[in-house]
Amino acid sequence: AHAARLCHPHPDRDPPGAVLMKRLALLFVIGLSVAVTPAAAQEGGSGGKNVVLVSNTTDSRTTGRAGIALGRSTAPTSVPENLASARSSCKDCRTVAVAMQAVLIFNEPDVATPNNAAVAVNAGCTRCATMAYAWQYVVSTDGPVTLTTEGNTTLSEIRAEASRLANSDLPFPELEARLDDLAAQMRAVVDEETREVGSRARAARTVRVDNPTC
Repeated sequence: AHAARLCHPHPDRDPPGAVLMKRLALLFVIGLSVAVTPAAAQEGGSGGKNVVLVSNTTDSRTTGRAGIALGRSTAPTSVPENLASARSSCKDCRTVAVAMQAVLIFNEPDVATPNNAAVAVNAGCTRCATMAYAWQYVVSTDGPVTLTTEGNTTLSEIRAEASRLANSDLPFPELEARLDDLAAQMRAVVDEETREVGSRARAARTVRVDNPTC
C-alpha cells in the first residue's frame, strides 16, 4: 500500500501559474466481504479504469470534471487504474480534474497492482491555475458482497458533490480539504454499507500501510 501527499506552492505565495497535484492510494485487507452492483460499478474483472482527463484552452474559463467509480476485481491479476490529469494552455483560466475510485477484490489474485496518479500541467499559459486530485481505495474481500440502497444513494450524492466542487472557484487548499472529506465519505460507504452475499457478514479485520512520498 502506498500514499503520496500533496505537493503545491505555499497558498500565500502561489505564482501566477499555480499547479496542484494530489495522489493517494490505500490498500486495505479485511475479513468482511465487502457483490457491488451500482450503476457506476466498473466491469472487466480486473478492477476497472477510472480516467479523468481535462484540457482547458479557452481564456478566462473554468473547466472541471470529476469521475467517481466503484470497481470490482475477480481476475487472477488485479490492476485497477485511477488517473486524474489536468492541463491548462490559456490566459486567466482554471482547470481541475478529480478521480476517486474504490475497488473491491472478491478473490485472492495472484498479482494485485493498483495504479493511482494525479498530473497537473501549465503549458504556455498566463495566470492559470491547474489542479489534479486522485484518490484510490482498494479492499480485498473473501467473496462477493453487495452495496446497500443507502450506500448507493450516498455514492450518488458524493458523485454530484465532486462534480460541483470540480467546477467551483474555491481556493485550491480549501478545495483539497473538501475533496478529502468526500474521500472519507466514500471510504465509509465501502466500509459500512456493504453486505456479504449469501451469508452473515463477519467482523472486519483491517490492515493498513501508508508510505507517503512526494
